[in-house]
Amino acid sequence: MNHGLIIDSIDKRDYIFVGAEGKIKSWLEYLPTRETQHGVYGDTKSCVTFSIMNQIETKLNSMGHNQWLEDNGYYDENGKVNFSDRFTAVMSGTTSYGNSGREVYKAVKEFGLIPESMHPYPRKQRTPVFTFGDYHNKSLITDEMIAKGKEFSERFDIRYFYVDRGNMELINEALNDSPLLCYVRTSCTEKVGCSGTPNHATMYFTDELKNGWLQVFDSYESKDKDFIRLMDKEYQFEYNLCSITIKENNMNFVKEKSKSAVYIKTPDDTYVPIIDQNVVKKVFGGWDKIHITEVDKIDSEKITSDRLGLISFEK
Repeated sequence: MNHGLIIDSIDKRDYIFVGAEGKIKSWLEYLPTRETQHGVYGDTKSCVTFSIMNQIETKLNSMGHNQWLEDNGYYDENGKVNFSDRFTAVMSGTTSYGNSGREVYKAVKEFGLIPESMHPYPRKQRTPVFTFGDYHNKSLITDEMIAKGKEFSERFDIRYFYVDRGNMELINEALNDSPLLCYVRTSCTEKVGCSGTPNHATMYFTDELKNGWLQVFDSYESKDKDFIRLMDKEYQFEYNLCSITIKENNMNFVKEKSKSAVYIKTPDDTYVPIIDQNVVKKVFGGWDKIHITEVDKIDSEKITSDRLGLISFEK
């Protein structure tokens, strides 16, 4: 049975992993709240989305507390970052056949991520019956969700990198930077030797063995109820894994509602004018990549004489 995995090949649109900068070897302590892709009345076929959400949540949990994420409702009752898998599954175009890693990562880049609480999965709902169509109903995506996702994407730059398949040395090096999206065969759970095409996406989070077995973090509840799927320690990842990087743009851009000039508000509560559009383009990627907060009034006495740019410019 395919649990929602569509395998795609590497092409020029993709980044390729060449070396690690991080030093984390096991992501166990940063794993997110356990969530299953299967509800009372069926499967969402969203294993790729659940695995990528787990990957990004784990990476952000490892980066420490983030005030912006807290202020905007991204932490759940367990104090973990928790994104709406349902929102991303819908926005990435997941079907009854599932989805591919590239399409889900593309949706994360384009539409951003929203808190689980904004568009949750009522997986235990019995009345009324909650179907596959209900889960993937795009008409339930609100303007508020789209706006929140856009705000997230303006603040966080998330990129994925393909890691060479079959090269466990390189795979474990990549594990220093982030947990890895990987594709597995569900028939391999606690089974030595395996064959056949992968049918499920999970997250490889440690090179440490559990009772002699390889561990991957799953979107199905395991028999130990820890959501960890056990694999043959010699399991060969025949399709490329994906690592991620997350860069936060925490610059505080502001402007007065009635005016067009944009400033960066500094930690000491002063305002630095942006007077060259090339600064925004070259440093931040363009105006569409930053979030600008509109305020009623900026105290002119707090505008500094420092300048970001060489020529006068107003957005």
